[in-house]
Amino acid sequence: MATLPSFSLKWLFVAVAFVALCVAGLTVQSPLWPGLFRTLNIVLFLASIVGVVYARGPDRAFAGGFAICNGTMLVLLLGPWFSAHIGDYLLAKVIWLTTVPGSGLGTVYSAINVQRAQVGNLTTALLAGYMGGLLARHLYLRRPE
Repeated sequence: MATLPSFSLKWLFVAVAFVALCVAGLTVQSPLWPGLFRTLNIVLFLASIVGVVYARGPDRAFAGGFAICNGTMLVLLLGPWFSAHIGDYLLAKVIWLTTVPGSGLGTVYSAINVQRAQVGNLTTALLAGYMGGLLARHLYLRRPE
């Protein structure tokens, strides 16, 4: 019989705090939120690079997976060339960027929706990094000796 993964109460609180932070960033319209999420992404990306260099075992695998996936999403969503040519076709931008009807010129992006899209994109990058870290750790633990 397969065992279910276990987690501590500490990580449940971290997950709840992350969800609350994301909901606040998506609902409260302030220039603080995109800056906060951008800073959080950069700090966690740099911390994962340090983890790749200094950690061992499954922690190193998690840090490497996080760095690869989070860094790739940040480049695709925020990089000038990628954002202009590839970013509009990524699912993250399609989901988070809603449009409002324009005045005869088609569709106009409102400032609120663009801000919400920035927070959503950065949240997606964090989640992609976390999922990449979990996948890397899983593959590390399942590799043949």
